[in-house]
Amino acid sequence: MINAKIIEDYFTSLKSDKNEIFSDIEKSHGGNEKGLNPHELVEAALAACTIMTMKSYANIKGFDLGDTFVDVKIENEGVESKLTRTIKLDSKIDEKMQERLMLVANKCPIHKLLMSNITIDTIKS
Repeated sequence: MINAKIIEDYFTSLKSDKNEIFSDIEKSHGGNEKGLNPHELVEAALAACTIMTMKSYANIKGFDLGDTFVDVKIENEGVESKLTRTIKLDSKIDEKMQERLMLVANKCPIHKLLMSNITIDTIKS
């Protein structure tokens, strides 16, 4: 669970049981840009989960991911939202393993969550 609390203006603390990160919005919208904006946090969740899932697979198979990168960009949002994920695999990884890693990327839990039919229940406490 994440607990969000405004610190100042739109600068927000996001705390889990063990960690804290910060979010803010652009100056043009009244923020101070002291942290990732909420859209960037969604992009970051997918990018982090993707590369961690590939890393876990690489560890199981006993090879190094080397210089592998994942970029995620929200292209549009709404009824038909679209995120573009670009995966740049290290050139030292052979073609067969590159193909397997691309399949593994789609198995990351955040990818699965974002592809599901999500329901959000809002509860006043």
